[in-house]
Amino acid sequence: MNEHAMDAPYRPAALDNGQQGLIGKGVDRYEGPLKVSGAAHYAFEDAPDGTLYAHIAGATIGAGKVLSVDASAAENMAGVVKVFVGHPDFPSSGGNSREEMPGWTDAIDHFGQPVALIVAESLEIARDAARAIDVRYETRAGRFDPAEQPVVADHGIGFLPNIVKGDADAAIADAGIRFDQTYTTPPHFPAALEPHATIAWWDGDDLIVRASLQIVGAARELPTAVVANEIEMVTQQRFGH
Repeated sequence: MNEHAMDAPYRPAALDNGQQGLIGKGVDRYEGPLKVSGAAHYAFEDAPDGTLYAHIAGATIGAGKVLSVDASAAENMAGVVKVFVGHPDFPSSGGNSREEMPGWTDAIDHFGQPVALIVAESLEIARDAARAIDVRYETRAGRFDPAEQPVVADHGIGFLPNIVKGDADAAIADAGIRFDQTYTTPPHFPAALEPHATIAWWDGDDLIVRASLQIVGAARELPTAVVANEIEMVTQQRFGH
């Protein structure tokens, strides 16, 4: 007989401290009518005059190494202001919600990993220029099948339980009582109506950043020096001040 008791928290979890008393209660989404009618005000709207647009050129392989990046075609396109290639502030991989992602390296660990960033006078120009970036890769074996990956027994993430992998078929066969039932649930796909976008501009000596965020408090704690330096660099090249 197997016994499994859950009579105490395994570890402190953010969900335990975020109780709001809303479970089981009908809650009106006050912003719902605004969103579905197109009247909601999003972060990317009402950009200041002269706003430049950025688009990421992401890796087209899932695992490997960047051998070379040819951005000449993108740099020569009309309306392109600046092309950043292999910038040290590009995130690579290995980060999570509790730690900062390491800076860019030529190692590719996932599809879409930033390789270049194009800044242009319109979003369409920036997107087209990103497609013009010519990247040569060296591929390596990747981890693309979840079933083949080793089980992490203690991942240290408070939102998820630890995983113990055993012989489920043998345990069921040896069980004194077996209950066989199939449950189905409808699929749910979260789809945010607001695009992931950020607008930043200078107001005198103040850097104003307007973004679509889920956790505002954590975003305010992030260092802004890097953002300010990059905006200043592009501004100087584009406007000469």
